[in-house]
Amino acid sequence: MWGSMDKMNCFYTMNLGALFGCVFVFLFLVSLGGLFFGRRFSKKKSGIDKEVSDFIPSTILGLLSLIMGFTFSMSISRLEHRKELVLREANAIGTVYLRSGLLNSEHTQAVRNLLKQYVDTRLDFFSVGVDFTQIEKTEERARSIQNKLWEYVTQVTRKDRSAVQGLFVASVNDLIDLQAERFFALQNTVPTVVYWVILLLASIGLSSRFFIRGMRGQGGCAGAALLAILFGLVFALIHDLDRPRSGLTTVSQEAMSSFQKSLSD
Repeated sequence: MWGSMDKMNCFYTMNLGALFGCVFVFLFLVSLGGLFFGRRFSKKKSGIDKEVSDFIPSTILGLLSLIMGFTFSMSISRLEHRKELVLREANAIGTVYLRSGLLNSEHTQAVRNLLKQYVDTRLDFFSVGVDFTQIEKTEERARSIQNKLWEYVTQVTRKDRSAVQGLFVASVNDLIDLQAERFFALQNTVPTVVYWVILLLASIGLSSRFFIRGMRGQGGCAGAALLAILFGLVFALIHDLDRPRSGLTTVSQEAMSSFQKSLSD
């Protein structure tokens, strides 16, 4: 399951600093290449009109800014959704914990012991970072505990199908659904093709812009470095927001941690 995601988004496991460095170096070299070939072309074509229009590179860079803006907005909305899911899942586990008190004392204690294990597993789900193997293992443990919880649901509903027991069944259903939602939200990242399109447009836009500057005999090394840094920073920021398990931006697990502490009190 995670192998398919790894292939789908090859940027997911990259170190944030390394990603920024690679993008910066790539765009800086592309810009210098455009400047170099622009100057060579200008020397060979001495009679060429130096007032070449900036329309094409400006249009490309404008389109690039639009796509990066939409991608940034997409990453922000997904980050907020992941934060909301953590809170909702903590509340769902708490609801199951409270409603387990509606069962007989034997079932109540067994269910609450399972929920304590489940909370630990859900915190591990985040703490393992981008290690796909460990993520899958935590999901297997979570599903195993869910199956045990559902066995108690089956036992309870066989003996008593009252509305009170129905509340407990509904809360266990919500718990299982939210685990699946968080897993899907983790996999729902910005497609790799969007990152490649951004890099392609950036390389074409910057190379054509500095090609024209080279034809005009204008300098551009400092400008090339500045633009490469800016585009690299925004690219890395989008990636960081889209991968909230490591880096500068992470999804807070405070709601789940607080609930875990309340169980141990």
